[in-house]
Amino acid sequence: YEFEFNFQKKEEKVMNLRFRRIGLGALFLVLLSSPAFAADGKTEAATQSEILMREVSIIGSKFNVKDIAGSAAYLDVQDIREHGVEDVNRILRRVPGVNIREEDGFGLFPNISLRGVDPARSSKVTIMEDGVLQAPAPYSAPSAYYMPNTGRMSAIEVVKGSSQVKYGPHTTGGAINFLSTPIPTTSKVYSKSTFGMFNELRNHTYFGNTEQLAGGGKFGYVIEYYTRNNTGFRDMDTNAPDVRGEPNTGFSRQEPMLKVFWEPKTALYQRIEAKFGFTNLDANVTYTGLRNEDFDADPFRRYSASRFDEIESTQYRSYIRHLIELNNDTSLVTTFYGNTFNRNWQKLDKVAHSNATGSGGTSQSEAMGQKTMAAYECLTGNGAGSDCWFSVKNNNRTYHSYGVQTNLTHNIQTGSIKHQLDLNVRAHWDQIRRKQWYEVYDQEVGGGIVGVHVTARGSKGNKTQKTRAIAVNLSDKMKIGKVTFTPGVRGENIRQAYCNDNTNCATDTMEQTGSLNVIVGGGSLKYDALDENGKDLDIFGGVHRGFSPAGPESRLKNGVQHETSVGLELGTRYRDAPKAFQTEAVVFMTTIDNLVTPDSIG
Repeated sequence: YEFEFNFQKKEEKVMNLRFRRIGLGALFLVLLSSPAFAADGKTEAATQSEILMREVSIIGSKFNVKDIAGSAAYLDVQDIREHGVEDVNRILRRVPGVNIREEDGFGLFPNISLRGVDPARSSKVTIMEDGVLQAPAPYSAPSAYYMPNTGRMSAIEVVKGSSQVKYGPHTTGGAINFLSTPIPTTSKVYSKSTFGMFNELRNHTYFGNTEQLAGGGKFGYVIEYYTRNNTGFRDMDTNAPDVRGEPNTGFSRQEPMLKVFWEPKTALYQRIEAKFGFTNLDANVTYTGLRNEDFDADPFRRYSASRFDEIESTQYRSYIRHLIELNNDTSLVTTFYGNTFNRNWQKLDKVAHSNATGSGGTSQSEAMGQKTMAAYECLTGNGAGSDCWFSVKNNNRTYHSYGVQTNLTHNIQTGSIKHQLDLNVRAHWDQIRRKQWYEVYDQEVGGGIVGVHVTARGSKGNKTQKTRAIAVNLSDKMKIGKVTFTPGVRGENIRQAYCNDNTNCATDTMEQTGSLNVIVGGGSLKYDALDENGKDLDIFGGVHRGFSPAGPESRLKNGVQHETSVGLELGTRYRDAPKAFQTEAVVFMTTIDNLVTPDSIG
């Protein structure tokens, strides 16, 4: 059931009230939600500031896809909101060449592969929000235990092949950029609530405005709040009397955001923009699976011993961005950014015959392998006394990521060739701090917990990994007639360090440090075979060398070298706007040298 009420203040007030599946669910939401107002969803004319802030995006709009000399896709707000899509896996399935491996059923921890890269935790794909890196620690630990939420986005951009070399550090497969809610150009309030199965309740609300200041210049803001809650679709074994409340296998998420800008009245056009966002997630999800015969009987069952499995995480994201238009052909954009991510994923580890230190015990796969084992009885909540201890591992980690990036764009013409020079420089620092421990539960017959032992923090993993990276990217988009050629080169200096024991990590003493230099790049070519009467036919191709760094400890201690690749593509894209028809066909080949994957998968 869905309820939406839209309002936008322009020269005339326009209201659009829409009910879908009018019934009890809609009535419930009318009572539950505050009044809701918003834009009518139509594309607004781009203002000067929106055009000049184009560096926030990769593509900018669906219309601009035709200017990309490579495979690209732009999913706008209609694609996201009209179909009620909240799962990033579902919406990215609409993009060709994107491979998804499901995990939790809600899209909380997506496993995304572009052009054949390892999909595990989307760690080989460059993930951004508003042009800023969003992986917990993009260099040191990029596994996406945090992913920007599609439900609050205004657009999602995907680029693959040679067109994404600019967006490192992972340039083998592609890049995904999420665009958050923009600051409205007029007074606007939006709210949408949805209620569905498994007690699913969502609400997305924001309001904002842009005002002309008395002394000249402009000021704008948007305040946003997004929430989603449900009780999950899996059935917890309920024979244990101490399950927390009811056996909830769902999650709750809250995401407030504030974004403001100021355009002072100066001789040169300038814009200062700041964003502050926060995400809180509490999800009762588990890695524990099922025996084949148990799955056949009830694929949604969840064993009793996994009752304490839960991930709690918080993510803070912020940036301050300054743009100045030096002249009609030159603009400079500088962004200072900082993200912090904290998470603790409590996961069932071993069952049966363990002890108070968490050592020993039977693995879950062994316990499921033989139904007559005492370990299986412990897993299902039917174990007895001393034969049924089980350990829960607290995978507790804190990530920091911050830096500054600047982008200089200059347009110049030499003879009949139009050049768009693009220079991007980024200084980036990130870190992961791991401090893990065990909780060991003593279970009685019937699944009740009669004792718990907690080990010291850091006793099951005390590690720090750090990276400092300086990246420089230079490209030249050269257009002559119907042909556009874009060569580009990217260079990085990466310095890494780690510690992996209680003594050194307690004093922040690094055990090993090291650095490496990498140069990658490529070029793309596009031919505008047709561009008239709303019809457009492009032929494009490209080649690029990709790169994906190994983590600090993997490289320095274990000798794992970074991953490199050579990507080739050849494609064509056709669009007939009057008939609302568009299609794209691409042939590509990615040759990966020294494929780096987690050892649990590889």
